[in-house]
Amino acid sequence: MSDRLSPQDAHAKAAQFFEGLWSDGDFWGLESSEYEQAKYAKQLELLPVSSVGRVLELGCGAGHFTRLLSPRASDVLG
Repeated sequence: MSDRLSPQDAHAKAAQFFEGLWSDGDFWGLESSEYEQAKYAKQLELLPVSSVGRVLELGCGAGHFTRLLSPRASDVLG
């Protein structure tokens, strides 16, 4: 018998892990880090002032940068 999880079970296990990870707040302190805040500001400066259309935000973590980015895009997937 295989030890591999079905895709549905793997998804459920991953969802449970990340829900638990973020349930107590910002696990890595990204929202309170001065360095991260400066980096987010610089990243937003690089974008045009007008809407950038659709955005794929890879590595979105808890979504802090995604929330900052969302007013600048018509559609954000993160």
